[in-house]
Amino acid sequence: MKYKMPSKADLNGRSSTISNAFAISITPYITPTEAEIKESYDLLKIKEGQCAYCLGEGNSKDHLKPLVRKGMPTGYITAIGNLVPCCSSCNSAKGAKEFKEWYLDPNNIARLKKKGLDDSTIKERFEIIAAYEDKIEPPLDYEQIVGKKLWNEYIDRKKRLIAILKEDQEFCDRLNDIITKKSRKNSISDIHRFAEKWCSIFDEPPQNADRIFEDELGNECVALGFEMDCGQSFDKKYSKGEPLNRADLLEQTIDSVDDIWSLGNAIFSNWRGLTYWSFESGFTDENRAWFLMAFRRLKDLSCEK
Repeated sequence: MKYKMPSKADLNGRSSTISNAFAISITPYITPTEAEIKESYDLLKIKEGQCAYCLGEGNSKDHLKPLVRKGMPTGYITAIGNLVPCCSSCNSAKGAKEFKEWYLDPNNIARLKKKGLDDSTIKERFEIIAAYEDKIEPPLDYEQIVGKKLWNEYIDRKKRLIAILKEDQEFCDRLNDIITKKSRKNSISDIHRFAEKWCSIFDEPPQNADRIFEDELGNECVALGFEMDCGQSFDKKYSKGEPLNRADLLEQTIDSVDDIWSLGNAIFSNWRGLTYWSFESGFTDENRAWFLMAFRRLKDLSCEK
């Protein structure tokens, strides 16, 4: 079994969380009275601590109408009329889907049946909750309530915070590169020997191409700490969305490449793409030209001065 590393979190991955937080922060939150709570249970025909969707134990609450859609507030609020008690399983299964679309979906019906509900109970629950949902107040128009000036400021503030996150991530990337390079200093000479070896192999006549399709190159990339990242780190710095495996495009940027690790990742990724996903196309002159350029540049960058 292949060893799976945990995913690496970054600040850019928090932008949707920030957008959601901005939306929820301006959404009214109304605490219900005891009488309203009792009325809600009666309308949903459940007991306290029971999931309205599957009738199992349920200690969570689900917004029937979502508070956020595409990073913006919908105008629906957190009030008991928009909340139903539920279990974590049903809450997760529903996600951001509309109740009426989700509940009678064949996959959800199968899930509910596994929980012990029969067809008549599922139909009854649907009708009860749908009637409850129909009583929800129409969404608020926040822009109309606060005025265009304040609304535009709200949107601008969110954009600025997300832009700061992106800027801070670029700064953290710089630090990460420095730390990574310093911590891997002892392997630079190994990388140089690796680059020299494969320059020689790719410089040989085509009959040696069979060796390229073996796992030797990939195993050495792993041992040196290169990552098979589909060329993302290289693309971010150098190719800017252009195809990774085109020799003519690499030739335009190769002299500006100054990062050993993103170049090593690109070599690993292109080798993987060639040997695993494009095997039938074989080893072409363009492949050879690309790898020769990449390994020669890697050899130069790893030459200790």
